[in-house]
Amino acid sequence: MEAGDLDRRVGELCSRLAQHAPITMRVSKEAIGRLLHAGLPDGDDLVRACDDFRLGVEAFVDKREPRWTGK
Repeated sequence: MEAGDLDRRVGELCSRLAQHAPITMRVSKEAIGRLLHAGLPDGDDLVRACDDFRLGVEAFVDKREPRWTGK
């Protein structure tokens, strides 16, 4: 990705976030921060155990409908 493309994309994301409810955004940020600092175990093993999760992420990135396997 070129610098100009990155700047444009960051601007788009900032504009989108600025349209969200400000108090909800602040509270959500605080909730995520609390979860990160709680020392909870990561979920990497759960992600690895679920093929459909990986397929869903790939479909999202490719901007297409996922084809679920049930695994």
